[in-house]
Amino acid sequence: RFAAYGNDGQQELQLYKLSKAATWNGTVWSNTTGPDATIDAIIDANFTTTGNLTAKSITVNQGKVFTVASGHTLTVVNAIENNSVVAGVDTFVVENDAVLIQTSNAVNTGIVTVKRNSSSLFRQDYTLWSSPVNGQNLRNFSPATLFNRFSTYDTAAGTNGDYLQELFTTNDINTKVFGEAKGYLIRMPNNWVENINSNVAQPYLGKFSGTLNNGDITIGLSLANTKFNLVGN
Repeated sequence: RFAAYGNDGQQELQLYKLSKAATWNGTVWSNTTGPDATIDAIIDANFTTTGNLTAKSITVNQGKVFTVASGHTLTVVNAIENNSVVAGVDTFVVENDAVLIQTSNAVNTGIVTVKRNSSSLFRQDYTLWSSPVNGQNLRNFSPATLFNRFSTYDTAAGTNGDYLQELFTTNDINTKVFGEAKGYLIRMPNNWVENINSNVAQPYLGKFSGTLNNGDITIGLSLANTKFNLVGN
């Protein structure tokens, strides 16, 4: 806070709010203790969690990589801002079995990659998926799955409910993305291990890339017929 004089000779008072932030430089946090629910985190060097981490917000600077390791929980009060774009590199990664929690309805920016393993499955098995990010292309999520093996569930479509094919045309394949909170039934890749002889089933590593969904999301539900609806987060 300081005083200054304007052109008319009158004293003016200007107030500045100082934001508390902890910057990671690759070795230590600038405030020695790191971020918490009242302190913003600025990632100015590559960072991988070594345990649970809480921050008021997270900003990843250009060229840096931030990773939430498997088994760790990242809790963020406000927004996540990933400003890092590196060709061929995922610059903000939530590994399989890691958890990301946001406690406000803040709007996120930048691309985040979330990884999730399916159960161990064979070639003709299916898994139900829902995307935690906005903009993930359906076919690119599992490019070796036959294009006609991506479905959603619509209980109003038949007497007992029905799975409906999602991809039909080249335009569908190129442009259709996961809807917010919407569930999808996707078959394993067509080159996956077959359920023959003594083959062992393998998990599929699902990889979602886009802007993180956050806040309250509304999706229409149907009370038709069996009243089943397929949703997720």
